[in-house]
Amino acid sequence: MKIIRNTGLLLIIAFFFFGCGANSGIEGKLLDAKGQPMSGVKMIATQVQPVKGYEQFETTTGNDGSFVFPKVFPLADYIIKPWSENWKTNVSVTVRSGSEKQVVKVPGSSLVVRFTLNNDDIIVDSKTDLKWVSIAGRDVTWYSADKFAKEMKRGSYVDWKLPTRAELRTLYDYSLRTEYKIDPIFQFNSSIAWTSEGYDEKAAWGFSFDNGLEDWYKRDQTNCDRILLVRK
Repeated sequence: MKIIRNTGLLLIIAFFFFGCGANSGIEGKLLDAKGQPMSGVKMIATQVQPVKGYEQFETTTGNDGSFVFPKVFPLADYIIKPWSENWKTNVSVTVRSGSEKQVVKVPGSSLVVRFTLNNDDIIVDSKTDLKWVSIAGRDVTWYSADKFAKEMKRGSYVDWKLPTRAELRTLYDYSLRTEYKIDPIFQFNSSIAWTSEGYDEKAAWGFSFDNGLEDWYKRDQTNCDRILLVRK
């Protein structure tokens, strides 16, 4: 018997097997990093291998953050992600739908959104409630980073500052499979981030996002290519 390896062909065969109108379901919850429900958020399910009539579905989360797609194509992969006019996030998950009339849950039963980037290019951390600005630079000294922070106006805020070591530590995530262990929403392209904390008159503390270590550097060193600013 010939083995069919083409995924698209398998989906077509499944379509005829299940027949028109045969549906499966996908459900879950949308939560922030504190476990609180995110209500009224649009959720989009996009089929990885499109079958006509089943390519994309939309729904909105309820008061408890729950969502359901009741009419997806059976035994197909869907990318589930939230969407908003007011912010962006990198959070998404791929889910394989069940057989006909079966409802499956997203892995872990919920999607967790920690970081969002709003329309003012401010990153909001729902875990710590800190607000961040990540700005591309080149060969940034501590002096230039500190000056930039004092002059920064973003959104309706003028009280931006360089972060402390403790604040930067909250962003370090060793589990990430990226060169720098910080969420990609920060677009970080430098291992070292300057902090607001001085080591002495000529040196300041820096935080490394490739290994999570802290060390001091001369304030006129140019080993930073991105500026992170924070406010509460």
